[in-house]
Amino acid sequence: MKNEVTVTSRGMVTIPSKLRKKLNLKDGSKLIVKEHKLGLLYIPIIDLEDLFGVDSKELGYEMIRELHEDRRKERIEETEKK
Repeated sequence: MKNEVTVTSRGMVTIPSKLRKKLNLKDGSKLIVKEHKLGLLYIPIIDLEDLFGVDSKELGYEMIRELHEDRRKERIEETEKK
């Protein structure tokens, strides 16, 4: 599939509508832009909510809290060993 786009004077590129729909890109979607030997590579940044549903954000926060708690316990144990 060949898609031609134009870079504006402000450096903006409009992604064709068919590609935006296919990749589920919406207003505010973020992309990583990497230089590649063939040109530029645009990689969509996928939101956890899109992968795991509405509860994913709270699940992510819970996982982070557990990791912080585990690390806190490890530091206490390391301190007690000294």
